Amino acid sequence: MKNTAKILVVAMFAIILFSGLASAVTFESGAHTLDQTSGTHTFDITLKSTITETVIVNATTITKNDKTITFESQTVDLTADTSKVVTITYTVQNGFNFDYTNQEKTTLKTTGENPASQEVKFVESDYCGSKNEYEASIELKIDDIDVDLGFGDEDDYWYLRDTVKIDVLFEDPNVDIEDIDIEWELWSNGRKIDDGEESMSDVDENDDDTITLTIKLDENMDDYDEEATLYVRAIGKTNDKDDDKDNKKVCESDSKTVDISLDKNFVIADELKINEKDFDYTKIEVSCEQEITISGEVVNIGTKDQDDLYLELYNKALGVNKRIEFDNIDSFDSEDFSYTFKVPENMAVGTYKVSVEVFDEDNDLYENDEDDKATQTIQFAITESCKAVKPTIAVKPLDVSPKAGEEMIVTTTITNLGDKPVIYTTTAEGFQEWAILKDVTPEVVSLAKGESKEVKFKFEVKKDAEGDKFFNVETIESGKTVLSQPVSVKVEKAAVLVDAFNKKNLQIIGIVVLNLILLVAIILVARKILKKK
Repeated sequence: MKNTAKILVVAMFAIILFSGLASAVTFESGAHTLDQTSGTHTFDITLKSTITETVIVNATTITKNDKTITFESQTVDLTADTSKVVTITYTVQNGFNFDYTNQEKTTLKTTGENPASQEVKFVESDYCGSKNEYEASIELKIDDIDVDLGFGDEDDYWYLRDTVKIDVLFEDPNVDIEDIDIEWELWSNGRKIDDGEESMSDVDENDDDTITLTIKLDENMDDYDEEATLYVRAIGKTNDKDDDKDNKKVCESDSKTVDISLDKNFVIADELKINEKDFDYTKIEVSCEQEITISGEVVNIGTKDQDDLYLELYNKALGVNKRIEFDNIDSFDSEDFSYTFKVPENMAVGTYKVSVEVFDEDNDLYENDEDDKATQTIQFAITESCKAVKPTIAVKPLDVSPKAGEEMIVTTTITNLGDKPVIYTTTAEGFQEWAILKDVTPEVVSLAKGESKEVKFKFEVKKDAEGDKFFNVETIESGKTVLSQPVSVKVEKAAVLVDAFNKKNLQIIGIVVLNLILLVAIILVARKILKKK
């Protein structure tokens, strides 16, 4: 037992002794940012060790597209507790492409029992690259970001399928710049998601100007991770009286990194169209009995596949109540939908909102992590009432009662009570049994707001007509009867030669006339007999 104890004591003493002699190398210099220029360069570091030792300092070669950045290994003799400056040499091969989307970096390491390390970075690349021929004094910056449509929040975070408006500001150049191309790229997860280009004519010296870019996050949705970086550059040429400053290419750039919200379960309606035209989320003017088609996409912008979901379109007044079901929509995928309805007749002036909502398999409206609901609204505006405004029809009294077998003219006055001009077609109905319509003057009546006009109806009353008779004055607008106004007349019996006599009197008169004829005949016969004698 005593020998064992002695061995343990000696071992512990040895550990303490040798631990005090163990290497502990440190980098005393700060972080370094290295030059990108092709060729050989140097920079200094400061090392310190707790013991006297020799270490090797090296760094991993950076390789891209067969081009390299190499670092020379350095053997360094260190004295215990003494700082030493070490010069590191590195070479950037001609043609090495420093990517503006990824800052190149490597790590310096020392050999030894307790190696030390320090990260070194290269100067961050500019989206302009080597496009500058003249260093104009101008600042270009991403000045303002607004989520114009979608669920994101300015420059804090964006959702997939958001439409984002970005103001790019040109500030106080020291020279006129013209023929400017604005180029942008959107990167995420080491991949270029989308790009685009705009143009502007010029920016004057000592002046500010702004151009607005519109970007929709609808490309390559499955390539996004939790961040996206927008790169913007403006490339133009100088316009100056000084030849040394004129017609030189200039380029300025800026970038902005924004969080991308990728919820687990979130499905929305997007790319809405009305009658195959893009819907800009303003009011859509429609008219009664117009056929309307709402189409678009149901898009799963969540990270989980969705089953048994459905889209619902609804507005009670318009008679819209449609449910469209989908068996499955995979993550970052979409399905088309289309629904057609007809605006009812006789709709009043007003705005009618059709809700477009997406529900999950539990009949719950989809929501994102910010409690935004998967709902949109389409506003249809009826600016002119579909309900026809009825005119008034006043009938002028007849001067004399109409008689059977004679002509009758009925004069009416039609008044437009609406707030817009109208054109009425006029006719008569319900007279066919007792009269014949010969003419309507005028048959078509154009009336301004509040205006009145006379319309005359000429009839030929049938010979056997007699007593109280009726017909309707019809006013028709756009093929529809808006008013049927009844008119009554009292038709007198047709005149006769001896209307003072009844049938009995006529019989008596007939007998008297017959007797007179017989008497005359007897007298004539008698006279002939007397002459013969």
